[in-house]
Amino acid sequence: MDFNIFKLIVILFFGIISLSFITKSTIISDNCSVLKKGTFRYLDSDNKNDYFVIDGKNHIEYLNDGKSWIKSKVKWIEDCEYELRLNKINYPNFPFKKGDKLNIKILGGNSDTIFYKSQIGAFINKGRLLKIQ
Repeated sequence: MDFNIFKLIVILFFGIISLSFITKSTIISDNCSVLKKGTFRYLDSDNKNDYFVIDGKNHIEYLNDGKSWIKSKVKWIEDCEYELRLNKINYPNFPFKKGDKLNIKILGGNSDTIFYKSQIGAFINKGRLLKIQ
């Protein structure tokens, strides 16, 4: 095989592999509709059983192995940004109250992980989610 043809094949191969990684990493940032309905687990939580469910305009977060929960209403601001208004809370010593608003921005993601930034008042958090259902 001619050396130039071999080089071309190698370049094309790595180009295709690179393109597939770029495409995977922009799946979520180009289309956040995957977040509008489903069950998601926090990848950075101390308790790996913490998760939340979004179903249209409702959001329920289950904490402490499901013993505690936070119920919120969802208001989509943009395709990759939404606001939660806290409605009902049974989480002990929770620092926020009914009516407080939490803003969530999806920063990006791929087929496995969703990256987000949340803010409530002066408290800002960045983390990762996994869609489990």
